Amino acid sequence: FSPQSVIRRLRNDASAVVVGPPQMITAIEAAGATKQEIDERTIDVDLELFDSTELDVAGIGVRAYRLRHSKSEIEDPKTGEMVDRHRNVENLVYLIEIGGRSILHVGDAVLSQNPELFDDGAFDKVDIDIVFLEYFDWSEETRAILDSWMNADHTVFMHLPTEADEIESISQRLELTFPSPVVFDTPLQIREF
Repeated sequence: FSPQSVIRRLRNDASAVVVGPPQMITAIEAAGATKQEIDERTIDVDLELFDSTELDVAGIGVRAYRLRHSKSEIEDPKTGEMVDRHRNVENLVYLIEIGGRSILHVGDAVLSQNPELFDDGAFDKVDIDIVFLEYFDWSEETRAILDSWMNADHTVFMHLPTEADEIESISQRLELTFPSPVVFDTPLQIREF
């Protein structure tokens, strides 16, 4: 997430609307978004963990869910204990319905690290045309969630490193768990579904 990029988009596209959690709104405000831009061009989605809400954004149906951010353990310099550096990040997952298609973008969540959403029935089983997952979310648990809850036609892996040999290694690993994973291996690559 780049607050400066979001502000540029708001200023260069009069129809742009930003949807996100309070932390994101605070970040773009701190980066220089005006009060008017915040008030008129942002939708603040404040959810508790595993809660969801439905939105209509310019005629596009959006369901936002709050899931845990993917874990990243670091050593706390004060205590020496290992802690999740993302434990306080407000991560939203978006189920977008547009033009008869449904797209699920998990942001920085790892599905297998958020089983409560599926075990508690907060997520209704849906047919999804395209799901966007973190490239390191290749566990059998995540695959089971996709098979049981989402029936996704295409799985696109995102947030990849930039080195070609790493991307190739990741692609090979993904193919062991996912049939026909979609991995973009060059910047600005386009694929139609």
